[in-house]
Amino acid sequence: MFKIKEDYIVNITSKHIVDDDDDELNLVTFGTYKEKGNKKYIIYKEYDENIPDKFKICIIKIDNENMVTLIKNDIAQTRLILEKGKRHYSPYYTDVGCMTLGVLTNYVDFKTYKDKVVLNLKYSLEFNASLMSINEIKIEATKKPEGDVNTNV
Repeated sequence: MFKIKEDYIVNITSKHIVDDDDDELNLVTFGTYKEKGNKKYIIYKEYDENIPDKFKICIIKIDNENMVTLIKNDIAQTRLILEKGKRHYSPYYTDVGCMTLGVLTNYVDFKTYKDKVVLNLKYSLEFNASLMSINEIKIEATKKPEGDVNTNV
């Protein structure tokens, strides 16, 4: 079992534009924020809507002001590297198989405040050298008030 100190409220808003059609999703969950060396981490659980006991561990690693890695641990680990102004290719695992995605990042902005961190990302996804979607993600991790900390398994 994997334990996460759930001392932060993690709010993720993502917007995806595909063929002039946009979709916005919002996720609110509990997680944590850590700093280790020069790297910063937002870690949270992403639950399956159909199976409430099933979850993926999601890690957002902020390497520097231009580079972020999005990691999802499930049956196989998915890792998207977002580096401002550069294209990276990453295997992306789904329920129906694995595909390789091209990721071109246009914008990375990470700010820390007293009890909150905010990460904004803008990037495009490509599949078979064709534009699949344009994406914007805003992630806010806000420290929970003292005495309101859970540790779940």
